[in-house]
Amino acid sequence: EKKYDIDLSGIINSYTVRGDSVDVNVMKGCSLWLFSCKKDQVYGNNLSDGKYTFLRTEGCDKEYSYDCSWRNQGFGGKDELDIHAMITWKK
Repeated sequence: EKKYDIDLSGIINSYTVRGDSVDVNVMKGCSLWLFSCKKDQVYGNNLSDGKYTFLRTEGCDKEYSYDCSWRNQGFGGKDELDIHAMITWKK
C-alpha cells in the first residue's frame, strides 16, 4: 500500500451553483468535460483562477467528467496517478 499526499476534496466538492450559473473548480493537472453541450474540454492548467463557469440554460446536463493525471509522485518521483470522477450537480 502506498500513500500520497493529495487532497481530493477539490474534486469531490468541485462545483458551486450560483443562480443560473455553475462554477467549477478545475485543479491543476485536471480537466473538465461537459457531455451534452458543445463545450471544449477545459484544462485546469490553462485557467488563471482555476474556475470555469457555465450557464445552466446552455443545455448542459447535470453531470460532468473530471479527469486528473499527476506525474512524478511518491518517493523518487516515479509514480503516476490517474483519477476519473463523474460529478452530478444539484440545483
